[in-house]
Amino acid sequence: MPTPQYNLLYDDTVEILSGLPPSLSYHNLSHTLDVVKAAQALAVFEGITNANDLLLLRTAALLHDVGFVNAYQAHEKAGCLLAEPLLKTHGYTPDHIQSIQRMIMATVIPQKPPDKLSAILCDADLDYLGRPDFFSIAFRLKKEWLNHNIISTPEEWERRQLAFLKGHTYFTASAAQRREAQKQKYIEELSHR
Repeated sequence: MPTPQYNLLYDDTVEILSGLPPSLSYHNLSHTLDVVKAAQALAVFEGITNANDLLLLRTAALLHDVGFVNAYQAHEKAGCLLAEPLLKTHGYTPDHIQSIQRMIMATVIPQKPPDKLSAILCDADLDYLGRPDFFSIAFRLKKEWLNHNIISTPEEWERRQLAFLKGHTYFTASAAQRREAQKQKYIEELSHR
């Protein structure tokens, strides 16, 4: 059985994501690398030590938004389709691919992770909601949504952002412990604007 070649997959994925249009000011290479880093950190906090699980989680984080190359809406499904041949080329087995695709699909909003690794990826994808860089990252998403006509006014953004934050729940105890209190402060701040 071939050994998955994560480093080569990483290089190929970085090249693919580097070609995304500037209108994707949030869903871009920077976001993907941030999610990979957050997923790895959460895995440690959650006690994930199995090397195969860590590889699959890191790979799913790397590929979770690759679908933006082909689609804005339903990019997770597009990403799963794009990821499959990439993963095969880099030595991932059909079981690996199925697990990675399951994790990618768990990031569809509203998130519904079916297992622990998917929960970690979902929390990593939205890790910024409770971090000090929340407003700068949220600004990039606002700009992207304006570029793609998802919102039409800053007021609509404020309403949707606040509703999203209020409805959001972290799935892992580690993410909740590390991020929830700060997220609640942002909700309070946005509620009084």
